[in-house]
Amino acid sequence: QTLNLAEVEIVSGGKNIVAQARVSQSSRYDDTLLVPLLIDGNPDTFAHSKEGDNNPRFVFKFPRPLVIDKVKVFNRKGYEGRFRDGQVTFATAGRDLLTIKANLSARISVAGMDSWLAPVYKTALAYLQGQIIEADAAPVYTTHLTGAEKAIFLRGAEVFNREGHCITCHQSDGKGLPAAQFPPLAGSEWVTGPEERLIKLTLHGLSGPIEVKGEKFPGVVPMTPFKMLSDQEVAEVLSFVRNTFGNKAPVVTAETVKRVRAATQSQKRFYTPAELRKAYPQ
Repeated sequence: QTLNLAEVEIVSGGKNIVAQARVSQSSRYDDTLLVPLLIDGNPDTFAHSKEGDNNPRFVFKFPRPLVIDKVKVFNRKGYEGRFRDGQVTFATAGRDLLTIKANLSARISVAGMDSWLAPVYKTALAYLQGQIIEADAAPVYTTHLTGAEKAIFLRGAEVFNREGHCITCHQSDGKGLPAAQFPPLAGSEWVTGPEERLIKLTLHGLSGPIEVKGEKFPGVVPMTPFKMLSDQEVAEVLSFVRNTFGNKAPVVTAETVKRVRAATQSQKRFYTPAELRKAYPQ
């Protein structure tokens, strides 16, 4: 991952106050492409992190707490895709308050398109065009977990929010997209129920009519199999969804995922809700 940005604007009270910040960076590409170039007002200059920095960041620290109205991040021209997986984090006294993830999108016509499909279509098109526009704020996920289990939870949140993964259909609030027949995760008995059942449908996908929280979904669009994730990643993301959105259930271990994966190697098709209900009645 490389940070390669041209300018940053931080707006408070209708004014760009970025020049008031003390700036720093996690690594240097060289002694010329430094983070002060992000606040010089010149879109042709840019700051660059060191190649190989696995968690590059540019930091803007203000002397006192502020109300921030808007943050604008300008990519270096010709390298727009480098901030594709970027994010902006707001913090105070060493505590993160909110993270906004970069959202690939585009200003395109979606007239006549179903409302639920428009964001997905715009994101896909923007990815192909290398475009990035302003992002929406990601929610602050809460959980009752602590210690090592909370660390698992936080890693699971990263998997959940990956482009094209769980968040695409089930949304950042876990409420799904009912108009598109994507069921919710929040309060779902399929999420907080038997962990082996949840692991199976995660690894091999799910297709067919399903009932969630008393509401019936036709299941015309199958759930994508995620067997390409590692045992650890599956355990982390399932532990995450089982312990946020108001859910509360035991965390899932990588050992359990490994065992279920080995036992279902011969599964070559989607599971159906009916067969999983029969195997794991509640």
